[in-house]
Amino acid sequence: EERRLPEAETAAAVYFDMTRGDGGAGTRAFLRSIGTERISPLFEQSLGTRAAPAMAGITEALAAFARWDAFRNAQLAFLQGYDAVLSPVAPYVAPAHGTSFDPALQRGVGYAQNHNLTGWPAVAVRVGTSPEGMPIGVQVAAHPWREDVALALGRHLEASFGGFAPPAI
Repeated sequence: EERRLPEAETAAAVYFDMTRGDGGAGTRAFLRSIGTERISPLFEQSLGTRAAPAMAGITEALAAFARWDAFRNAQLAFLQGYDAVLSPVAPYVAPAHGTSFDPALQRGVGYAQNHNLTGWPAVAVRVGTSPEGMPIGVQVAAHPWREDVALALGRHLEASFGGFAPPAI
């Protein structure tokens, strides 16, 4: 059955609010605490674009948590009628490495953000190849604590579509 997840258009805003509470200071402190001295340029770019600016105060942070909770509740209510949800990984083929923060590509990250925000087990599998030789994927998400369903559907899709294929170089 083809249906759209509720509030899918708000996933990016909710996700960015949940990652920018302290402007990235907590993420940087955590990385230092586990011995990371240098952050990769792509992750640095992510922190600069997604974790900034820091929230003005606790009231703004609490409002963000309330929006996140409402988002998760709407998603869970939707899922009650289904065993799993299949969606694209993105609305375009895989981008070249290092280009994922290009503004033209930002619209497509919402598919993964939905499941990142809910905590649902999800798996992405290759189901085709674009004319440019890039993978085309499908994402399978299942009920909380039902990794077995997501993995079984992912395994079925891989078997049906041929599984992993190395890129044509």
